[in-house]
Amino acid sequence: MEIKAWRCGQAGAARLCLSLALVLTPVTALTQEDTASRPGSPILIIDQDTMFSNSLFGQRIQREANEAGQVLSDENRVIQRALEAEEIALTEKRKSMTPEAFSPLADAFDEKVQAIRLAQDQKSRDIARQVEVGQQEFMQQALPVLSAIVRERQALAILEASSVFLSSESIDITRDAIQRIDAEVGDGRPATEAPDPETPVAD
Repeated sequence: MEIKAWRCGQAGAARLCLSLALVLTPVTALTQEDTASRPGSPILIIDQDTMFSNSLFGQRIQREANEAGQVLSDENRVIQRALEAEEIALTEKRKSMTPEAFSPLADAFDEKVQAIRLAQDQKSRDIARQVEVGQQEFMQQALPVLSAIVRERQALAILEASSVFLSSESIDITRDAIQRIDAEVGDGRPATEAPDPETPVAD
């Protein structure tokens, strides 16, 4: 049996659209007898957003993004205060300067503000991109776990829960997938980068 995975993009996001399928070779139509002989359901569903956000891996990615976002926010506030002070000083200078002499200073300040805004916006996009890359890495590491669940349950496909109109909770493997991914993948960091276990304090 061959395991295939397809990815479908979304505008402005790098969200993976999972559709795992076990394809029989040669492909034959399933008869009622074939279906009846299979334990469980041939179709499973999973909530990818929940699987990612509730996993140790996803929580680490989001935590790192939040920390980076807070650093950027603090940096933006410092820059804003500095620019406001510079603008006030420039306004004071204007009182004692001719328009011709002041114009180059004003233009230079405007260019500086625009350059800073572009740089800070790029940092924000870089943080968002890191989250997208983390989601892709998560799916790559989660794929063997999901494939194993498909084989164990002798299912034919995993569908994204949001694309399913109505289903039984018994075919939702989201919780099972999270537990197994946490056990096998952890937070996704190499063992050498993982935080050291808390050392007991001697009396």
